[in-house]
Amino acid sequence: NAEMLQYLESSSFLTAGRFADNMILSIKRVLSNAIRDGDALASVAFSIGQLFEEYGIGTEDFGRLLTVSRTNLTDAFNQGQKIIYEDKAISEMVKGYKYVATLDSGTTEFCQRHDGRVYRQDDPIWSTITPPNHFNCRSVMDPVWMDETMDAVSAGSDGYSKKLRIEPLGSDGYKFNKLVG
Repeated sequence: NAEMLQYLESSSFLTAGRFADNMILSIKRVLSNAIRDGDALASVAFSIGQLFEEYGIGTEDFGRLLTVSRTNLTDAFNQGQKIIYEDKAISEMVKGYKYVATLDSGTTEFCQRHDGRVYRQDDPIWSTITPPNHFNCRSVMDPVWMDETMDAVSAGSDGYSKKLRIEPLGSDGYKFNKLVG
């Protein structure tokens, strides 16, 4: 009967949704505990693998678990950085972020291209380049503090990047100058 089939379909989606929600919550708990405790990446991947096994999901590919763990830990770290440095109590002391990539044979072209670039904290580019930018991304955002001079790049209204030198003026703010050359 069509009514019964419709019920079974909706019921199975509801059950699958609850299963997925529980799995995601469990993984978030593992990641949160790992950050709190400073667990090694392999330990995090192992814990997530144990969860997969508990939920009846195969864990034959430990490399994939490492990738998922590394990418999510990088995301959590960078989002935590942003939350801290954009807090009202601290944000006045942070004037920008520097994109810092781990440079080795595993570094992607994207991360190599952005490594060392500094943008003002409020630059909209951070909505598109805040790490992680791909699986296995190990890049981070380092704060540029109020008392530091920084060379920054900012997108101009004409679509071209403009270089700026940001120099501290003391407790009352920053001076933004175009760089020559």
